[in-house]
Formats: sequence, C-alpha cells, structure tokens
Amino acid sequence: MEVIKPPIPIVPTKPGYPFEFSPKPTKLSTIPLFPDSHLDKLCKKGRLNEAILALDSIAVRGCKVKPRTYVNLLQSCIDTKSVKLGREVHARIGLVEYVDAFVETKLVSMYAKLCYLDDARRVFDEMRERNLFTWSAMIGGFYRAKRWEEVLELFLLMMKDDGIVPNQVLWPKILEACGNCKNFEMTKVVHSMVIRCGFSCSIRVNNSIFDVYVKCGKLDLAKRLFENMDKRDVVTWNAVISGLCYTGQVKEATKLLDKMREEGTEPGLLTWNILIASCSNLGEIDVAMGLMKEMKSFGIAPDVFTWTAMISGLAHNNRRDQALDFFREMLLAGVNPNAVTVTIAASVCASLRSLNKGIEIHAFAIKMGLIDNVLVGNSVVNMYSKCGQLEAAQEVFDTIKDKNLYSWNSMIGSYSQAGYCDKACELFMKMQESDVLPNVVTWNIMISVHIQNGDEDQAMDLFQRIEKDNKFKRNTATWNSLIDGYVHRGDQGRALEVFRQMQSSGVIPNVDTVLSILSACTSVLAARKNIFDIMSSKDIITWNSIITGYVLHGLSTIALYQFDHMKKSGLKPDSNTFVSVIDAYSLSGLADKGELAFSSMTEEYGIDPSPEHYSAMVDLYGRSGKIREAMDFIEDMPVEPDSSIWEALLTASRIHRNFRIFVHALNHLLELEPGNHLIQRLRGQVDALIGKKSEIDSKMRKLEKESSTIRNMGQSWIELNNRVYTFVAGDKSKPHLYPWLHGIPKSLSKSDFCDGLCFEEEDSEEIGGVHSEKLAMAFALVEFPKKGQCIRIVKNLRMCEGCHETAKYISMAYRCEIFLNDSKRLHRFSKGKCSCRDYW
Repeated sequence: MEVIKPPIPIVPTKPGYPFEFSPKPTKLSTIPLFPDSHLDKLCKKGRLNEAILALDSIAVRGCKVKPRTYVNLLQSCIDTKSVKLGREVHARIGLVEYVDAFVETKLVSMYAKLCYLDDARRVFDEMRERNLFTWSAMIGGFYRAKRWEEVLELFLLMMKDDGIVPNQVLWPKILEACGNCKNFEMTKVVHSMVIRCGFSCSIRVNNSIFDVYVKCGKLDLAKRLFENMDKRDVVTWNAVISGLCYTGQVKEATKLLDKMREEGTEPGLLTWNILIASCSNLGEIDVAMGLMKEMKSFGIAPDVFTWTAMISGLAHNNRRDQALDFFREMLLAGVNPNAVTVTIAASVCASLRSLNKGIEIHAFAIKMGLIDNVLVGNSVVNMYSKCGQLEAAQEVFDTIKDKNLYSWNSMIGSYSQAGYCDKACELFMKMQESDVLPNVVTWNIMISVHIQNGDEDQAMDLFQRIEKDNKFKRNTATWNSLIDGYVHRGDQGRALEVFRQMQSSGVIPNVDTVLSILSACTSVLAARKNIFDIMSSKDIITWNSIITGYVLHGLSTIALYQFDHMKKSGLKPDSNTFVSVIDAYSLSGLADKGELAFSSMTEEYGIDPSPEHYSAMVDLYGRSGKIREAMDFIEDMPVEPDSSIWEALLTASRIHRNFRIFVHALNHLLELEPGNHLIQRLRGQVDALIGKKSEIDSKMRKLEKESSTIRNMGQSWIELNNRVYTFVAGDKSKPHLYPWLHGIPKSLSKSDFCDGLCFEEEDSEEIGGVHSEKLAMAFALVEFPKKGQCIRIVKNLRMCEGCHETAKYISMAYRCEIFLNDSKRLHRFSKGKCSCRDYW
C-alpha cells in the first residue's frame, strides 16, 4: 500500500478509523467566510490539491465541513480516479460535522469504485450501521472486479446479518455471480427469494435468472421461465436466442425471429449479431450470410461486430479468399475495422502466404492507428514470418511497445523454423532480460533450436530443467521437439527411444508425433536396422512396440519372428502382445495359427480376452474369407459384442460380398449407434439396392440430418522438409495441383467397388470436392519432386476405396513410397500394393 505523509490536522479522528493525526501549525491561505461553498467550487474545477490545503486551513481555524461537502470531495476523487487524494480526504474525516451512514457509505464506494477492495472492506467492517446502499457499494466493487464468490458471500451476509433485501438493481448482479460461478444450487435459492420478495414481475431480474439458467446448462428451466413471463422486452428475446445459440440450437433460435416480431418486438442489431456470430462459430457460414442479407433487408446496417464475425467464420472454415473479400466489402461499406478484424485479416494472409495482400493489411493498420495494438502487431509479425520475410517481421516486432508472450514466442519460433538458430538464441536471451517470462512453449522452441543446431547436450539440459527450474509440466510438444530433432539428425533409434519414454510417462502423442515416428520407423525398417541391439535392456513395452511397428507396416512375417524371439528371451507376452500377434496372423492369412494363439492366451498365460482380441479374431476370419466362422465366433462369445466387433464383421462381409451377413451386422450397429450418420447412410444404401422403401423412421432421419451438418470434414497432414502442411477436402488454396490430379486415371477415383456398398466416412468427391489425401500426395510430388520419394500422411477419417486405389497407382507410377495413417490403420503403399492388402 502506498505510504502517504500525514497532513496537518487539528481534530482527532473518531476511534477506529485508520488515519489519525495531531495538530501542527502551518502558514496557509485565507479561507472565505463560507468554506463549504469554496470547497464545492474547487471540486467542480478539479482543483483537488487546493481543496486538501483548504481543509487543512479549515482545521487550523477550528472549523468543520458539512457531510455533503465531504461527500462531494470523495466523489471528485472517484471522478479523477485518484486513490492518493482519496486517502488524503479520508485522513481528514475528523473535520466533518458529523459522520453518518451516508458519509461512510460514500467512503466505501470511493475505495470500491477505485478497485481498492481491501481498503473498502476495512471501512465497511468498522461501520456501526449499514444500509442497502452500503451493501450495494461493497457488492458492486467485488462485482466489477469479477470476484464472483465474494459477491455471493456478501449477499448471504447482507441477508443474514442485517436482514436487508436486494433491490431491482442488485438482484441482477447477484444472479450474474451465480452464473459465472456455475452455482446452480445458489441460483435456485436466489430465484425462490426473488419470488418471495416480490421481484418476479421485473423483466430485468427475470432476464438475469434466464441468463444464469443458460450458463448453468439448464436450458429446459430457462425455456419454462421464458414461456411463463408476462412481459418480454428485447433483452429477454436476445437472452433466449443467445441461450439457444450457446447450446448449438441455431435453427431453433432463428425461428424465434418471426415469433419475436409477432409479439411486437423488432429484432435489433444485437439480436442479428448474436445469430450471425453463432452460425459463423458453428461453421454454418451460408446460413450466416443469409441472415446478414435478411438483416439488411430490414434496414439494419451491419456494424464492425457483424463483419468481424463473418470474416472470422470464413477464415476458420477454410474460405480464406472469401474472408479477404468480405474485409474489402466492409471497407467499401464505410465500416472501420477494429483490432480484432485486422488481426484476423493478417492471419488469413499468413495462411495463404499472400505477401502483397499482407502488406496492404499492414499499411491499413498503420493508417488506422491500430499497429500499436499488440494483437495486430503479433499477427503482422506472423504474416511476414510465414511469407519468409524475417527482416520485415523483426522490424514490426521491434515497434511493438508492449510485447507479450506470444510476440516473443512467435519471433523466436520464426527464426527457429527458418534455421536461424543463432538469431533465435539471441532473441531468447533478450526475452529473459525483458519483463516477459518464457513459458513452456518458449522452452519447447529452444529445445528444438538446440537439437537442430547439433547441440544435443544443451537440448537435453533444457528438457530436464523445464520441470525442475521453471516448474512447467512437459507437454506433447516438448517431447515432439526432441523426437523431431533426432529424426532430422538421422538418429532414428534415439527418436524411437524418446518416443517410448514419452508413452511410458503417460503423455498422449498428437499428429506431429505420429508424423515424426512414421519417418523414424520408415528409415529403421528400410535400412533393416535393429534398434534393440543398442538398447541395454528390453522390457515388454519395448518388444510390443517393435512387434506392433512391423504389423503396422504390413511386415507380418518379421513381426511373428520377433514374437518368437521375445518368448525365447524369457519374457511372457501380455494382453497387448496378443492383439498384435493375432493381427500378424491375420495379415499372413494364417487363420488356424491365429486361433491357436487366441486359445493360448487363456490356457497358457491366463489372460482374459478383451474386446480388442475378439475384434482381431473376427478380422482374422474375415480376411481369410471365413465369414460363417466369424459369425459363429461372435455368437459363442461370453460377452456382448460391441461396435468394433460388428464393424469388423461388416467390413469382412462387405469385402467378400456376403450381403446377408452384411445386413445382419449393420442392424446390430444401428442398435448400438442409432445416431451414427455413416451407419444410417449404409442402411439407406442397402434399402436402395433391394428396391425397398427405407425403414429408417422419422427420428432417425432427423438424427441423420442433424449429424450431416456437423459431419467431420476430411483433413490430412503431410510432413515435408521439417514442416507440416494441412489439407482439407475441396481445398482450392493451391489451384496448381488440380492439373496434376486430372492426369490420374478417372477410373481409379470411383468408390463403388463393392456392389454399391461404400463404407466411407466423408462425402464423395462429386459433393465435397477432391479428398484431402489426394491433395497432400499431389502437393508432395509437385512441390517437392525427388527420386524414390517417401511421402508420410496422417488423415482424420477412413480412406475411401477410390483414394486407396489412387495411392496404389501413384506409388507404382512415380516409384515412391506412401505411408498414410487414417482412422482405421496405417497404409504402406509401395510398387502398386498396400500393406493392408486391400482390407481395412
């Protein structure tokens, strides 16, 4: 707390107040005959320092000031936001003729409004009498500071200690605190008190209760309250529309517009913005555009929030060129963008690697005076970095006055990715001298910098220190920094060893981890390198990792050899081992030996089969074409089959064209997953094939319709030259890839290989555009062509059969290897064949 030199008083303060002083003679200016009027004039003119001196002169003369005058002085301190002068005035409270609850309340209010809540609480606790206004001042202070728990604590004390009931202004604040604390039980108590105290007819209070129920996830209660309200204003309608949007019910929210008008309330700009922003956030961009047009037809002009919501939605849904078009339309409409809009636009330019457009955005930010905003500055730095203009990025970085953590991390990361390790280290040193402390992201970048620069010891030192010295928890990216560094240094064995340690520590790998490990495994297997020879000890995790690795790459014979070698070394297989072993026998077409392995699990090793083992056995029978045996195996299982088992049977019966078993498996999947749009689509295909009217009832149709709106978009990631690139289905950001794709035989893209039963997780290319893995393969071969290329891709959905055939063709025609890990399995395409042997 700031220490203030005591002023010159003449009257001792009332016991209990924090500031007391003793008389001391001083030479002061003459005070007019009416000191209160003089003080009021000084307050109005903002001359508070003179008012303090005048108070001291009044003290010397032995005079007093009226409570109203003293309150005006406190209000002036509030208006000028000066707690220093407020404390000076507080120290002279002994000059007031009489200190009543009104004066004390104003003192509490002064400290509370200036956010000095501890001071406010001390004055508040020493008051002999507290009224509604005093409690309101205290609660209001904690409310503005967003200290929600303390707001509720004060509310309960107010009711319990003084028996004071909140008024119409205070109830909404208390209710908002309930909502932000997600305290549903307290909300029910407050709601019942609102009713008992006679405030249930207040629209403002009801709106607050409605909002809290939405925040607590009790939309049914919110709807019931809405329907029972006698009066509704535009805030009420906005609250219910916002609540529906908050829970993803945008279509229902949109329907309320007509009902709102019917009841005589016209939707305002805020109403439209709530709907447009919600649709954009949920990816319903076309719906949002329609709402924007409808909004204009009612004579309501979009504001900066409307435009920003649309630009953000387009940017985050891979319609980046359109996002920039909207930015231009916004300027033409005469609406000035804010810092958020410019930040998004600059980020779009970074994603598109569009330097010219990025420079325009930068110039506009300077013209609008927004470049000093740290968010804008950071986005411009990122744009120049992504476009390879590091000098320009550094210049903008240097002009950012209040650099935040992202500013430093972005610039250091840019130098790191470009290979300028010395520059990255230099900037890291400067960061440590600044007011901004590095976080785990910074340390991850520096680990990557050092290991790429060949300084393994320094990288490992940072890796160890990250938790010991800085008390940061290592995350997935921390491990990835080491793994990726070792891979690109050619030390694949060390990379796989770190990956094993990562798994043992319980850290979950992500896409980047998978891509690095794919690269490591490829090099290891291609060179026939035995990693285990350099390892001092091999536990069950080590053996399982190598066996699984060979199975993933389709090398079932080597996997089974390693299994035998493991048993000879004296180690007993565990549950995970047998999943891989059964898969290996399945790949080899050795169903009989797979059956023996399954039996030995229980008989020799006492391992109870899990759903993964049962599913592997169904897959084993299915690959061998033993569909009847697979069906019998499922019927004899001691546990209820889950979705994975029926899906394995579905795959087997589809590939071997056993329509009856296919329908049987499909019906069971429908029972287990009635909301799965993929299973519903297959059911529709079956009905269409047999010329039967679909048996899917209206409820299922509704589920299918709803799920299709949120269906995952096919997305692929590819690692090339130490960078990860992302592609989505129908991506038009790289139009130069399409002529290359047109050279692929069209017959390969057909997906109706199995008599019309297409087990696909995404729309056909005729509907959703070219699939993402094709774009990734084209990008690798067009942008980075080289002899004997190895392409590594990860996809979030199952490959369709057309893309699978295309990958086989490309691997043969371009003499390359393609490793593609989809949601079902790892595919290794080489010389026109796939490791899955066309069974996935």
